[in-house]
Amino acid sequence: MKPRSLVVLLTLLVPSALWARVPLPGDEESTAGLSVLQRKQPIPTRTEPSRPTPGRSDAEIIPRTDPTRTIQPFTLTLHALNTHETLEALPVFYTRAGNPGRIFTYESARRKLERFTRDPRTEKVKQGMPEELWYYLYLISYHFDRPIEMISGYRSTDRRTSRHRQGKAIDFSIPGVPIRDVYRYARARLGDRGVGIGLYPRSGFIHLDIRDHSYFWIDDSGPGQRPRYRRNVPQQEPGWRKAAHRPRPQGARPPATPATLPGNP
Repeated sequence: MKPRSLVVLLTLLVPSALWARVPLPGDEESTAGLSVLQRKQPIPTRTEPSRPTPGRSDAEIIPRTDPTRTIQPFTLTLHALNTHETLEALPVFYTRAGNPGRIFTYESARRKLERFTRDPRTEKVKQGMPEELWYYLYLISYHFDRPIEMISGYRSTDRRTSRHRQGKAIDFSIPGVPIRDVYRYARARLGDRGVGIGLYPRSGFIHLDIRDHSYFWIDDSGPGQRPRYRRNVPQQEPGWRKAAHRPRPQGARPPATPATLPGNP
C-alpha cells in the first residue's frame, strides 16, 4: 500500500480529536495537540526571590536572637559623635552551612558602614575598608554588650601614611564602660591579630587599626594637644618568641623563628 493511501485510511478510521494529539514523526516538540487557550497562556514567573535550600553548602546561617542581650549576635549598633547618625542593630555577618567556621560580611552592610564612617568635613567615603575592622569592633561591642560610639573614622585630609586616611582605623568609646577596661580587653582579645591599639585616657577614646604587626601605645595628651606617648608600653610577644622560651623535650627540634620560617633566606 502506498504511503498516501495509508494516510487517507487513518484519517477515516481515527477520530479527529485523537488525531490532533498524535505527533508526526520528527515533530515531537510540536504544539499541535494544545488548545488555543493553552498556547496563549504565559509561562508563570517567580514573584519572590529564590532562597537558599536548607542543607545546601551556600545556605546562610544566622544566629538566633537573645532577648537577654542588648547587642545581638553578628550585629553592630553604632552612634557617630560628629554626624549624630545611628546604625541600630545592623546585621553585618553570617556563616554558611558548608563553612561554619568562616565569617562572611553582607555587601549591603559594608556599604552602610563605609558611608557611616565617612569624613564629615568633606563627605568623602572610603571604599574597600577591611572587614576585620568591623569584626573586631563587633567582638568588643558584643563582649561588653553595649553599642559603639564612633569619634572618628575615615579622614580624607590626613597625611598619606595615616591609617585613618587609608580607611583602616577608627577612634571609638563605649559609653558606660571605663576606657581602660576597653583597652585591656582589646589587647587581650585582638593583640595577636595584626592590630594597632592606642589608649587616650585624657581624650577618652580607643584607637583601633588594621596593620601587619600589632603595636600598642598610650597617649596622655588632651584634645587638640601634641602627642605625649608613654615610654615602655608592653608589646605583644610574637608567638615564635613565646615558643622559643618554652622548655622542650630532650632531642626535640627548636621552634621556628622568623629567620627559619619558610620563605625567608
